[in-house]
Formats: sequence, structure tokens, C-alpha cells
Amino acid sequence: MPGKGVEGVAEAVDYLVRRGVWRSTAAPPLFRVLWWLRVSIPPPHFMRPSRLFALAGVWFGVAWGGLMWLLAPGIFGIGTAVWAGVAFGVGLTLYFRWSARRLNLPRWEELESRRTRPAGERSS
Repeated sequence: MPGKGVEGVAEAVDYLVRRGVWRSTAAPPLFRVLWWLRVSIPPPHFMRPSRLFALAGVWFGVAWGGLMWLLAPGIFGIGTAVWAGVAFGVGLTLYFRWSARRLNLPRWEELESRRTRPAGERSS
């Protein structure tokens, strides 16, 4: 799944799965494609809300806009795409923030430092 630029993603996804998150939720298709392209982003449970909103909203807005352009060309399609992107981005961000809090997940930086810390070293 992950490429060279996204070390730690497979371990983070496994960590989420051990916590009871479905693998398809821990590593959604869009994220798997980005990791395959060697884009260095954490799984959605560990992303900052603003970045998750931007990624999800823009992706969905562009996809929905393309579909609306084919089905209903004009300003209606553009307006619908913008609002659909905002709604999708907000919805996904709220879900993943809620899920991360419910699971009491550490921040991505904390998870990364655990992974890179030598085995015998304790955190302070």
C-alpha cells in the first residue's frame, strides 16, 4: 500500500484496525491512491481537521462538479458542486474527529515519535 514517502502509514492503519476500525475506514480508497502515488499524508483519523476538510471537500466537489457539468451544465452545476464539496468535507471531518476522540487516538506526531523511538527508550 504505502510508498517510500509515507513510512508509518501501514503501521498506523494496523493500529486503527486493532482498535476496532474497519480497514476500509482506516484507509479509504482516496487515501490508498494518494499513498500509492507516494503522497505523504496520514490516515484520516490522524489528519488535522482543516486539511481533512480541504482534501475531502475539494476531491468530492471536483468529482461532483464533473458529474453535474455533464448532467446539468451551467451555474446550477457549479453551485451544487461547491455546496456538495463543503457538505461532504464537513461531514467527513466531523465523523473522523468524533471517531478519533471516541478511540482516544494520539496525534499523528505522537504516533510517529513512538514509531521512530528506539525500543529501550521511554517517553517522558
